[in-house]
Amino acid sequence: MRTELGSWRRAWRRVGKVGKAEVEVEEAEARRRALLERRLYVVVYRLNLAPTIFAARQLVSHKHILVNDKVVNIASYLVSKGDKIYLTESAKNMKLCIETVEKAERMVLVEEEEEEEEEAAGMRSDKI
Repeated sequence: MRTELGSWRRAWRRVGKVGKAEVEVEEAEARRRALLERRLYVVVYRLNLAPTIFAARQLVSHKHILVNDKVVNIASYLVSKGDKIYLTESAKNMKLCIETVEKAERMVLVEEEEEEEEEAAGMRSDKI
């Protein structure tokens, strides 16, 4: 928990202090959250490459993540727009990663099927 508090403080400083009257608190909070969401382990979790945020952090620290074809093992690494994030070859064969990716693919398929059913139901009600 100590590291998370420290990263919040760093994000607070990094966003900048223009002045309490000039910058709205909500806007500053949104910028801080956006900065924290750019951390590598959070991006790995959001990409469904790991089942939990803790597993994502461990994948990063154990050098199973490539960013722009380079191994990055720093969980707090800030991902830039356009960075390409991959699993290493050894991580692609890990049961944990395989199951997580398959689960994410199944979720996408279920969502697509539900949307198709809703569209079909909507069409039928239009004809009546």
